[in-house]
Amino acid sequence: MPALERPSFAKVVAAAHPGDVLTVSELFRLCRDLIDIHAVRDWCQARGVALRVLSGPLSNFHDLAANDATTALLINVITAVGSSSATCRTS
Repeated sequence: MPALERPSFAKVVAAAHPGDVLTVSELFRLCRDLIDIHAVRDWCQARGVALRVLSGPLSNFHDLAANDATTALLINVITAVGSSSATCRTS
């Protein structure tokens, strides 16, 4: 189920205010794929909420919802690699 449709995310929506920081332990605990990540980033950007991840390859970003080309490019590359490696099978 996409993050924005989960009941627990509805609690975040109700409590979030511009300037808040949504902090998650790992991005893939919140989002399941690249589409989901972009939906959460769009939600954060529309509400002025920063997105912070505590562990993993994206943990060095102060705000993963930042509206700049560099952040968007790096998120696309890292999540695409992460998604594809999670679905790869060895024979």
